[in-house]
Amino acid sequence: MASSLRIGQVVKGVRDVYVVAQKLHDQVWSASTTAHKQVVLKCAPEIRLQREKAILQQFEGDAPIRQLIDYGKEPPFLVLERLESDALRSSSEARISRQDIKFIARSVLSALESLHAKGIAHTGNTDRLCPANSDWADF
Repeated sequence: MASSLRIGQVVKGVRDVYVVAQKLHDQVWSASTTAHKQVVLKCAPEIRLQREKAILQQFEGDAPIRQLIDYGKEPPFLVLERLESDALRSSSEARISRQDIKFIARSVLSALESLHAKGIAHTGNTDRLCPANSDWADF
């Protein structure tokens, strides 16, 4: 799928307007809101995004799961919270404390518990569960 966004492009979501800043992965971009908050835009075929949006809406406010902020249709995209760091990057930069390891493990287990309680199975390796970097299946 050819990229549907470009750096500097302005896209309109339901709740806000976003300025595309940087390409992070094939169809994943960093962007900023009108209030200069950093977010992640994920582009994909609309049918796939509808499924991810429906899953993420079930977990609104569930801290261990990356939150859906907004979405747009031209081109189809989801707006997700941007994490400033992750455990993998942090561990390569400095040693992670035992306390932080316990916190990360509890967060992952809590997210998995939330997913399983709603009949969703997650497969993948991540310290913050997100459809963008995970495979999902309904039980």
